Amino acid sequence: MPGLAGKISKFLATPQGRRLTGQAVRKAQQLAANPRTRARMLELATKLNQRGAGPGTRR
Repeated sequence: MPGLAGKISKFLATPQGRRLTGQAVRKAQQLAANPRTRARMLELATKLNQRGAGPGTRR
């Protein structure tokens, strides 16, 4: 029985999966074009990357 990653990979190879991927890419490009949204996303990414490894986290 395939794992979750295999199932996702198999789905993304279908026409419906490719359509969903295309929609996600277009939405991401649209959000990245907005300077305010881009700044918020960069701030969030920085915050997540600077987070220390506490109990229960893997790093």
